[in-house]
Amino acid sequence: MDKSKMLLQEIQSFVKEAGLDAVILPVDNASSEERLIVYGGKDAHERLQLIEISVTGASGTEKVKGAKDPAGEPSLRIQIDAIFPFAVADIALADVAQFLHFINLQVELPGFYLDHMNDRILYRYVHLM
Repeated sequence: MDKSKMLLQEIQSFVKEAGLDAVILPVDNASSEERLIVYGGKDAHERLQLIEISVTGASGTEKVKGAKDPAGEPSLRIQIDAIFPFAVADIALADVAQFLHFINLQVELPGFYLDHMNDRILYRYVHLM
């Protein structure tokens, strides 16, 4: 088992201990890559709350610019995408994009972005190990 899958399983255990549901699923049918989907329940408006976590780099298929740790292992890249549970109306896309840019300038860890293809807002955090 590669380190990416092991780390996903460790994160899954941690999330389940915290009382949330989480499942490891393939990214798509043609790929061996997997992701962890964390189900945060539904909000007051019955909207689904999801977080997607992926780990890449340890299997050798993707390396972070060839970086290696002191033991010679490839670097890992952990990506967390928190998907906001609502759609942005077409008429508001430009205003929301500008507002997210403003928010990113104000916070310590910027990462809000507008997914124009699916009319949704996400927060992405990437951690390199």
